[in-house]
Formats: sequence, C-alpha cells, structure tokens
Amino acid sequence: MEEKLFPKPAVAGALQKDYIEARLHTDGGPREEENRKLQEEKAGSPANPYYVIIDPQTGKVLRKKAGLIPEAKFLEFLRGSLSE
Repeated sequence: MEEKLFPKPAVAGALQKDYIEARLHTDGGPREEENRKLQEEKAGSPANPYYVIIDPQTGKVLRKKAGLIPEAKFLEFLRGSLSE
C-alpha cells in the first residue's frame, strides 16, 4: 500500500506539508516484538496496514484506520485529522 499510495502527488504533498511520517514495521526485523506492542498500544489492533495519526504535542491518537484505502478516502482521513 505505502509503495503505491504514498508516492502519488496529492498524498505525498499532504504528507510532506502537514505531517511527520513514521513507519512501524511489525512483520519482521530486530524490533518486531517491540513494534507489535507499540502498534497494539496506539492502534488497538495488530492489523496491517494500519494508519494512526498522533498529535505530536500530546501523544493523543487523533485518527486511526485499518486496511487498504483508496486515494480519495486516504486524503479525507488525513484532512480530517487537521481539524481535530
């Protein structure tokens, strides 16, 4: 998903303008178990892909969404968090 959706001009522009992107890999690697615990804490789900928008000042989860999302719906998801 991230390889196809994130590079699209509208999505890439929104991410670069208003967000700090961080990726949490839970499907392997040396910190897999630690990453899974963090995903469960922030997202409340082990699903992949899972998108979480966190307020950097408070650490509060503003929005979260699981699964494959079409471009237009992903942009709505991003924009909705800016008004919260």
